Amino acid sequence: MPISVSKYPTEYPFNQASMKKQIFATCFVLLSAACTSKQTTESTTIILDERNMTDHTGTDFDLSAQVLKWDFILLEQNDSCRLTDIARIRFADDDIFVVNVEGIRSDLYRYNAEGQLLNRIARQNRDYGFINNVWIDKSRQRVYLPDLADRALRIYRYDGDSVSRYERYLDVEFIADAIVDDDGILGYFGITPKRRTAFFKADSILRNSVRLSGSRTTSGYSGVINFSQHAISTYGGRTLFIQPFCDTLYAYAEGRITPAYVTRTGASLPPEFDFPAGADCTMLKQELEERGYYSKTGIFETSTHLWIGCGPNRMLFDKRTSQGIYFQDRIVYHPDIFPPLDFIGCSGERLAVLCRYREIEALRAGMAAQEIAPTGKLEKLFEQVSPGDWAVLFYTFR
Repeated sequence: MPISVSKYPTEYPFNQASMKKQIFATCFVLLSAACTSKQTTESTTIILDERNMTDHTGTDFDLSAQVLKWDFILLEQNDSCRLTDIARIRFADDDIFVVNVEGIRSDLYRYNAEGQLLNRIARQNRDYGFINNVWIDKSRQRVYLPDLADRALRIYRYDGDSVSRYERYLDVEFIADAIVDDDGILGYFGITPKRRTAFFKADSILRNSVRLSGSRTTSGYSGVINFSQHAISTYGGRTLFIQPFCDTLYAYAEGRITPAYVTRTGASLPPEFDFPAGADCTMLKQELEERGYYSKTGIFETSTHLWIGCGPNRMLFDKRTSQGIYFQDRIVYHPDIFPPLDFIGCSGERLAVLCRYREIEALRAGMAAQEIAPTGKLEKLFEQVSPGDWAVLFYTFR
C-alpha cells in the first residue's frame, strides 16, 4: 500500500506561565489581501498552473524516480544527548545544528557531516530560557538563539562556550523565522509591539528594524505559534518567502518584497476567498483542509529545483525546463530509495529529510507486506537503525 504521510508544525510549551500568555497573545492570522487570487503580479512573476505543472493528485506517484542519488546519516546520541522531538535542524557547510524540544526543555546540539556529536551549545536556564529555533551566520561562524522566554537574542560561537553578545530585542516581539547575513537579519513573520506581522530587515542584534510589508494580526488566541516551519529559502543570492494561507511566493531584493511565483496548482485557498474577520488559524486551517485546500508551509531552492509545500500539498519545479510536478500523500515504495517525505533543510544541492526510527520501521513493514526486498542504501539503513535513532536523509534530484 502507498505510504500516507502528513506532518504539521507542533506547538511547544514554555517554562513560564506568563510567557504562554505573552506568546499566545502574539499568535496571528495573515489577512493580507496580497494572498488572495486578487493579487496583481508583475511581469516577472512565474505562474505555476496546468500549463507547466503535472498534477498527480489521486495517483500512486513515485517521487523516488526523480531522485538522482541519496544518502543518510544517523545522529549520534549518548547519555548527555537524547533526541526526543527535534524542533529545527539547520545546515551550515559541514556542520549540522539540531534543536531538540521535550516538554519545557530545549537543547541545541552541533553535529558534523557524518552525524557525530561535536558539542552542545549553551544550556537552558543558565544561558537562555527557552528556544525552538536557531539561526546560523556561516561567514562569522556564529549561532543565533532567539530566546522566547526572555525575548532576547543570544549569540554564540560554534564551539558553544563563548557568548558573543546578549541583547534584548525591542522592535520585534516574536519571530517565526529569520536568516543572518553580512547586512544583518532578514526576518519573516516578525510581530511588532504594535501587533503587526511583518517581513523585516534589522541589524545584527534586532534593533533598527525596517518593516518591509505587513498586515494586522488577530486579537485573542489564534492557536498557532509558528505555522510555517521553513518559510525562508536563500540560494545563489536570491531569497524567497512563503507564508501560510497564501499561494504567492515572494522574493526579497534591494529592500523590496515582490511576487516571484503564484502557485495556482495545488491552491491553498478557494477562488476569491475572503478571510473571516477574527478567524482562528487552527480552525481556519482545519476547515480549509476539509474542503481539500492545504496550506503550503515550506520552501527550498537548489540550482536546479524549487520545492514548495509540506504534508499533502507538495510540488517540485524544475527551473531548467520550467516544468514541475504536483502530488499529495500517495507515495509508493521503491526497493533501494527511501521515499522522500517532507524536506526540513537544504545542504548545498541536497534537500534533507528528518526521520525517526518508527517512520523507518513503518516503511520496512510496508515493504515486507508487499514482498518488496530492500537493496542498496535502503537495506543498509534498515540494518543500521535502532530504536530511538534519528536519521537525516539527503536527496539530489535529476
